[in-house]
Amino acid sequence: MIQENTSFLQVAESLPVFRIDENYVARLDDLPSASDKAAALEAALTVELSEDDPSFIYRMLGERLQRLKERKDANDQATEKRLRELEAIAAEAAKTKQEPERLDLKEPGEYGLFTVLKAESKSLDKAYLAECARRMVAHLRSHSLLTPGWSNSTGGIMRVEQSLLAESWNEFYKELGFDPESTEPPFLKLAIAELAKADSAR
Repeated sequence: MIQENTSFLQVAESLPVFRIDENYVARLDDLPSASDKAAALEAALTVELSEDDPSFIYRMLGERLQRLKERKDANDQATEKRLRELEAIAAEAAKTKQEPERLDLKEPGEYGLFTVLKAESKSLDKAYLAECARRMVAHLRSHSLLTPGWSNSTGGIMRVEQSLLAESWNEFYKELGFDPESTEPPFLKLAIAELAKADSAR
């Protein structure tokens, strides 16, 4: 295992480090083998997903990458499979960068809330989930709960949490599949964390 990891690091260090964006596939095509491509892509993803973006979606992708790193296998078939799995993570990371604009989630907190709803709800309809995120943020704004610095006080966090919970009980959000009887649905703490990040980023 030490020998495998050492040889992987030597290969990775000799390869160019690139950004994960819509053009990463073309840059990978210049590399000679599946093993080289997997090493370069893993190195790029490690840098990309460990940067200062603590968003929910990047944490999830980082966890997927970590699980993949933990089950390294040296044979050719495993390398091809590993490359496909790395490509799937990279494709999602690249798509994440264009998704807020594509879904018209431009207000602070909207996209973070969307990623939480996508992960936690029963609905797979992205347009509906995006509209839910927009409505929830608009609701909080209309009640002046997202004023700059709200996340720095316990009272501010509690008010946003209670208001978001009450809003989630409205009929429009029924398709999300959240339990209206629950006072702490799984999405709530994650949603508050994403909204708080948007507040801190101002």
